Amino acid sequence: MKRTYTKASRAEQPEKFDRPIPGHPDYIAHIVKTTYKDGACLLRGILHNTNGQAVPGAGYREALARRPADVNSALLNLVSRIARDVPTRVKPIKRAQNPRQPLDGKYADAFAVVKADSSLFTTWGTATRKSAMMWAERHFIPFLEADFSSPNTAVIGGPNLAAWKSRELSKISKNGRCRSALTANKTMARHCRECLEIYLQMRTVDPSLPSIMESEMYDGVIKIEVEQFKAIPEPCRQRMYRALEEKAILEPEMTFATTIMVCGNVRTSEAAAVLPSDVSYLGEYAAIPIIYQESNGVRSAILKTKNAYRVVPIPLWGVTVLRDCAAHMTNPPPANSDKALVTSMELSSWILELLKECGVDQELLQAAEKASALFPDKTNDQLISRDVAAYILRRDGASRMQDYMGIGQDLLDPGLGHKRM
Repeated sequence: MKRTYTKASRAEQPEKFDRPIPGHPDYIAHIVKTTYKDGACLLRGILHNTNGQAVPGAGYREALARRPADVNSALLNLVSRIARDVPTRVKPIKRAQNPRQPLDGKYADAFAVVKADSSLFTTWGTATRKSAMMWAERHFIPFLEADFSSPNTAVIGGPNLAAWKSRELSKISKNGRCRSALTANKTMARHCRECLEIYLQMRTVDPSLPSIMESEMYDGVIKIEVEQFKAIPEPCRQRMYRALEEKAILEPEMTFATTIMVCGNVRTSEAAAVLPSDVSYLGEYAAIPIIYQESNGVRSAILKTKNAYRVVPIPLWGVTVLRDCAAHMTNPPPANSDKALVTSMELSSWILELLKECGVDQELLQAAEKASALFPDKTNDQLISRDVAAYILRRDGASRMQDYMGIGQDLLDPGLGHKRM
C-alpha cells in the first residue's frame, strides 16, 4: 500500500540548505529536506544561481529516502537531476572585426551622393535598394577606385572588368547560400545590373567620370548551361501508372497512346498515329514500328527525322494496359487506315491533365516548359517542334534508362529517334 506523507506526519520542521552543482560554479541546488515520523525523508530542490534566485525555466525535482541510511544517495541523485536544468546555451564570442576603411576618391564621392538621394531607384523595394547599395559600396566602388582611378581612364571595361567579375563570381560560388553554378551566375548577374544602374546615376552627378561598357558590365544573359528538367517524382509516376490502368476502360484511345509514350519514349505525334493493329505482341513484351506520325487527324509517313523510323519495345506492364485498351475500344480505325487514333493536340492536353491529377505541381510543369524551349526537338529541316507533354515523358524515360539501366547516349539517341549530329 502506498504511503501518504502529510503535514501532520512530519517529525520536525523542513530544513533548507544549498549544495553546489559539480562542474557549474555559477549555479547551486537549493534543497528543502522534510523528515517524517516513520523515518522517511523527502528531498525537494530547484536550481538557483549564486545570488539565490531561481533560474528561469527550472522546475522543482523530488527524491524520497525511505530510510535514514538512504538520505545521502537520494541527495546525490537529486543534485544530479537538478543539474540537468543548467542552461546549455553558450553566448557567442564576439570576434574583433577590422573596421572598414572609409572610401575616398571621385567614385566614392559620386556614390555617396547617389546613395543619399532617396528619390532615385523608386522601382526598387526597400530591401533591394539596401542590399544593392551595400554590395556596390563593398565590392564595386573599391574596384573602381583601385583599377580606374587614373586621370587617363576613358572607359571602364576590358580585361580589368572581366577579371573583377570573375573574382566576384568565385566568391559568390564559395558562399554556402549558392547551391549551384546557375544560382551563383544569377546572383552575379543581378549585382552587375544593379551596379550598372547605380553607376549611370553616378555619372549624372559627376559627368567627368569615365563611361562604362554597358554590354560588358551586364548583357542581360546568363552564360551558363541551364539545368534541364530531369524526371517525374517517383510518387507521381506510380500514381500515373495506376491511373492509366484504370483509364484503360473509360478512355481507351487516350490511354493507349499515352502508354506507348510512357513505355516507348516516342513523340506525341508518333504515339497518336499508332493503331491497335500495328502492335505485335510477342509473349511478355510487344514491338511497335514507328513509321507514321499524326498530322491533321491522318497518318503521315514523313517523320521528323530520318532516325525517327524505328521499332520500339513495350514491356510487360505496357502490354497488359495496351491489351485492355484495345479490348474496350468501340470503333478503332481498321488496319492500314489513314485515320489516326487520336490527334496530337488532344493527346498532349490529356497527358498534362493526367500529370496534374497525379500530383505533378505547377512549378515542375513550368520548369519543363522552360527547358523544352531551351532544348527543343528539331526536324530534318531544322524546324523547331515544342511539346511540353512529350518533353516530360521522353525526358523522364531517358533519365530512367540512363540512371537505372546504364544505357549510354550512343544507344539512347537512336531509341528516342533523335537526329544524329
